[in-house]
Amino acid sequence: MSNISALRALAVKMTGKELSEIKGDSNAEIINFIAENYKAEGESFTPASSVTSVSAADATAPSETYTQAEVAAIVTLANANKVAINAIIQALKDAGLMQ
Repeated sequence: MSNISALRALAVKMTGKELSEIKGDSNAEIINFIAENYKAEGESFTPASSVTSVSAADATAPSETYTQAEVAAIVTLANANKVAINAIIQALKDAGLMQ
């Protein structure tokens, strides 16, 4: 099961929505969906703040011999993903959903 599939299944359980209602194609989008739609009975809930999507270009198939530009693009994408993951973690901590 992919991360996206697992998050969508979690969103169904946490929000009571149908799978077809779960919007988003990235971890951040689905986590934001959960935060915006989760309703805990008898509990106060603070949703996590929104996280900016990764804007770095998708990695492409490299040529037979890696070029400096291909390696640089991969590094840029990896760094952007790290920033996005850290932002998700911090948003969850700020919302009290993670220690």
